[in-house]
Amino acid sequence: MDDSSVQQLIWAALALALPLCAVLGHWPPVAGRYGEGDRIITLRHVGPVVWGACRLLNGQERYLGWALLGRLHLRRYDSGPAHLMGRGFPQKQAHALDNVCTGLFALRRGPQGDLSGHFYGRRFQLQGERMVVVEILAPQSRHWRRLA
Repeated sequence: MDDSSVQQLIWAALALALPLCAVLGHWPPVAGRYGEGDRIITLRHVGPVVWGACRLLNGQERYLGWALLGRLHLRRYDSGPAHLMGRGFPQKQAHALDNVCTGLFALRRGPQGDLSGHFYGRRFQLQGERMVVVEILAPQSRHWRRLA
């Protein structure tokens, strides 16, 4: 097999994989509104790419990740220094953590459309002006019930 045949094989595999990922990313659908306690999380997706937000009184949480075959992996980005201080971060850390990934979600879609799984928070340490992830915290169970 020469180089051009290998190159054609790679392009053919990509041409088949991309539409397949787009279809499987929409099945089952994860876009919609979810509730967890008093929080409302809105998710959207195109193919396997998922994004969303949860607007809060003093800030917001943004989500970015992927979904495939009912599994959802998201990163959470917290913004708003007042929101971060409400989560227990000191003022100096809260300003440095604004719009930084503060945790990861690994969720599965259930039969009623709810999302259940775990949240892996991060512990940070301020080094100069930069925040450094010190450790990934133990997983916490999460359940987002589907609202609409």
